[in-house]
Amino acid sequence: MSEQLRSEVLQSLLYRLCWIGPVEEVVFDDAVKFIESIPDDLPLPELGLTEAGNVSFDWCEGPLQSITAVVDDSGSVAVILLLGDHHEEWNTIVDDFFCDRTKKLIKLAIDKTIAGFEEVEYGRLLVRKK
Repeated sequence: MSEQLRSEVLQSLLYRLCWIGPVEEVVFDDAVKFIESIPDDLPLPELGLTEAGNVSFDWCEGPLQSITAVVDDSGSVAVILLLGDHHEEWNTIVDDFFCDRTKKLIKLAIDKTIAGFEEVEYGRLLVRKK
């Protein structure tokens, strides 16, 4: 899928989400910026809308294997990583979200091959699956 088509698909989904609930213009603009910055080598995320009117982007393989980015009205992105027993949260800005580390963590979160492992070592991160 071309980069332009991919961006148009995600923007269309985002416009539909805005019909579900109120999304402030600043959140919408940052969410579009986030969508446009998704690298081609990553799959499209699922989009959601929080009760607070923030937009969430989810990449997941299951309940114990996911990474979520929430774009809010402060111009930051809250990131929640869940890999087995490992839970991590941090904040960044839209422009810095798709750094190499985050791209690798997204790919790890959606990696079907790690679902059956008891432990997976990823750099200094050791993931224990329940």
